Amino acid sequence: MARTEPRLYAGFLKDFRSHFEGKFYRLPGVVPVIETNEGAIAVDEAINFLVSQKPLPALGWSAGLAAAAAELVEEQGKSGATGHNGVKSGGILVRVKRHEIEGRMIGENIAYGPNSERGMVMQLLIDDGVPNRGHRKNQFDPIFDRAGVSCGSHPRYETVCVIDFWGRPGK
Repeated sequence: MARTEPRLYAGFLKDFRSHFEGKFYRLPGVVPVIETNEGAIAVDEAINFLVSQKPLPALGWSAGLAAAAAELVEEQGKSGATGHNGVKSGGILVRVKRHEIEGRMIGENIAYGPNSERGMVMQLLIDDGVPNRGHRKNQFDPIFDRAGVSCGSHPRYETVCVIDFWGRPGK
């Protein structure tokens, strides 16, 4: 929905923004206060981005990309590690090749913490503390037309979600 109806999705971020005080936010019914790196400024930037973003086609599902993402989720779920390269599973190029996906344009987003789909997508859109907003760029890169997702438990952050993207330049 963020890709296909970005202005509508901005409404979710506007609602989330209302829970901020500086760099801190608290969701209704949740006891801990969460500290962010940039605070409401990053949320405002994401809202402005979505409001001006032209709609893009939805991403098609790829079972192979989902399987590649699942390898990293499984490994990090056991080890508690973070990052794009698994000690056993390797980096994204190695993982997708194992699932017979040839690299054209490949990208990967990983989010830790939120326990809802919307929370994960919002975290990646806001991209708090990521100066180049690379996660947001991947989600809205028009070259990407397929994705695979895998989520699981993480011993440190409770939840981890890996999204692997694939596309063809010049399509």
